[in-house]
Amino acid sequence: KNKDGSYVQTDDELLQSVIDKRVPDGITAHVVDGSDPTVAAALVDRTFRNAWEWDGKLKVNMPKARTIHMEKIRKVRNEELAKLDIPYMRAVEDGDTTAQSTIKEKKQVLRDIPANFKLSSYKTPEKLAAAFPSELPVEEKES
Repeated sequence: KNKDGSYVQTDDELLQSVIDKRVPDGITAHVVDGSDPTVAAALVDRTFRNAWEWDGKLKVNMPKARTIHMEKIRKVRNEELAKLDIPYMRAVEDGDTTAQSTIKEKKQVLRDIPANFKLSSYKTPEKLAAAFPSELPVEEKES
């Protein structure tokens, strides 16, 4: 509230009030220019938003990005594992040991993905985002 009772604020005052209310103590807020090409590109693709860091410019912390990407891979992997549960139980009920064995092998391949699919070789966010295990369906990007 202004001294005269109004609530009119300049853009800078409004921004500062938002920072004061929303940025935790001990955290430094940075206002970036959306016309900067690096910033503009990041705003279009927010795949690794939670890995963004500021060191005078916007950058992606690649270890954090790899963790984020592996979480996405695990999510898809878990969905694929769940899809195999009913066919496996049907094979057990039917006494079909061949189907049981086939499904068990598929499930093991899926379980092994986090250990076998190495993300450390991907050095850019773009290459990392494109990397996905061939054993899994490619997850659609969220808009």
